[in-house]
Amino acid sequence: MASYPLTFGKKDQLEFADEAELYYIIGYLTKANYFELKHEDNDEQKAWGKEKRIHVLNTPANYPAPLKNAHTKGNSSSVLYRINCNHFVEELLKLGFALNQKVQNVPAIRSNIPKPFLSNFDNGCNA
Repeated sequence: MASYPLTFGKKDQLEFADEAELYYIIGYLTKANYFELKHEDNDEQKAWGKEKRIHVLNTPANYPAPLKNAHTKGNSSSVLYRINCNHFVEELLKLGFALNQKVQNVPAIRSNIPKPFLSNFDNGCNA
């Protein structure tokens, strides 16, 4: 990720205080069995269209505010919440995240994090 705006989404659903927080959250999203990036074919149900979302499967006690503030209701008993933000999910995919995986390849993702933010990323992974 190059230098990015700190707000993502058509409705500014994801907001970060600074790049340190952004990369902390990116690390946080690598938590195994907590998050899963999904592609939903909502257009098939006469909804808006195809969407990429972050499914929140579990919420730990230290669930960060930027994620909590962005989530909407889940769509099943296994998905507690969803974060709807195509732009942000596209950026995660560029960093090496994979769709439909409850366990991400953290070393591959980490190799794409800018050096000044590696400690933020690591702190998010280990939070």
